[in-house]
Amino acid sequence: FGALGLADLKSEFSESREARRLKENKKKKKEKEHDAVKSLKAAIIKLQEEKTSLSTEVKMNAEQAAQKAQMLSQLTGKVSEKDTIITQLKEELSKKNPSCSNDEASLNAQRTAELSAEAVRQQKEIANLTAALSAMKIKYQLLEEEFGDPSLRFFLAAKATKVYQDPGIQGAANKTFKYVLPHVSEALKTGEEVYSAMNASVLEGIHSLLGSESSVEPWLPLVSAFLVYGMICCPVGVVLTYVVDFVCSVKEILLACGFYLVCVSIMSCGFVMTTQRDPLKELAQNDPSILLLQQLGFAAILLFYLIMLGVVTCVAACDDKLPFSVIITRLIQAAFMLVFAMSYYRLVWTPTMVDELPLVEEIFSRDGKTPSVLPYMLTVVGFSGNFVLEWRTRSAEKVAEEEKDGKGA
Repeated sequence: FGALGLADLKSEFSESREARRLKENKKKKKEKEHDAVKSLKAAIIKLQEEKTSLSTEVKMNAEQAAQKAQMLSQLTGKVSEKDTIITQLKEELSKKNPSCSNDEASLNAQRTAELSAEAVRQQKEIANLTAALSAMKIKYQLLEEEFGDPSLRFFLAAKATKVYQDPGIQGAANKTFKYVLPHVSEALKTGEEVYSAMNASVLEGIHSLLGSESSVEPWLPLVSAFLVYGMICCPVGVVLTYVVDFVCSVKEILLACGFYLVCVSIMSCGFVMTTQRDPLKELAQNDPSILLLQQLGFAAILLFYLIMLGVVTCVAACDDKLPFSVIITRLIQAAFMLVFAMSYYRLVWTPTMVDELPLVEEIFSRDGKTPSVLPYMLTVVGFSGNFVLEWRTRSAEKVAEEEKDGKGA
């Protein structure tokens, strides 16, 4: 009986614990739903405010357009009245003094031209206001649709706008538009010119060989394109593909990127220990363009390394024949690199993109003047450990492949 009572108590305790856990889960779910409803209500209130502001703007523009139209009609009436008065005065003046009629006619013509110019200006202003009013109406209709159906599209658009307004991303976009895109457009223009010249020379050669009056005349552009692209670009592309496939495999790339990060961290740490100066701050103060170029290259390598590390982590998790230690190692590497990437984005990338000094020295330095070697020592230790883990993982994967080949044989 004592054993049965103890078993009953255990079962009741487990059931009560399960009930508490279910209650906690329901409570968390309700809190999440409440937060989602609150955010949706806030978005709806914001849309209502935008709708009211746009409706007031539309009304104001409509009133302004009506006022301008009324003014134009009044001016037209005044012009017609003045024309009538001018013709009457002209007739009276011509009857009394024929010599002054010519001068009066020139003055009347000048006044008529001025009034016509004023009328044209008013018409242009009314046309501009009408165009602005139509644009406001379109925006008003879009906001009405958004307010009526707050779907996932508008939610994602709002999130994308919020992400784009981040200083690091917005600064990178501005610098891309300012420095990168002009060079890309020039390179595209140069490539088009080279292609046009090459295509023209090939067409000339084909015409000289076949003659201008040939039955294959409609096929000459196709033949020229094949000669330009197929005979030159295709072999070069195939050769480059084989070279890249031979030299750059995933494991070698991971080792190379890890070794590069270790070398960069060691050199930065050595610079701080030797000169007692922060290398990032020195570059930002002396040559910001070199710092920008260096950060672009480092960010590209870091992003590529993160992507490749994520790929191999997913592959290791899906492969049942690899040991569990390989998966744990990959997860540790990915976690460390994500933490480093977030710190790098906030402390180095964002200040560089908004033309400010990096924040590594201000955060880790005690007095704000002497740079601290601590962040660079941490990166040296972290990247060295990451490189060692990558080397051991590669060895473990080789052993697993050899065992697999031995079992298959």
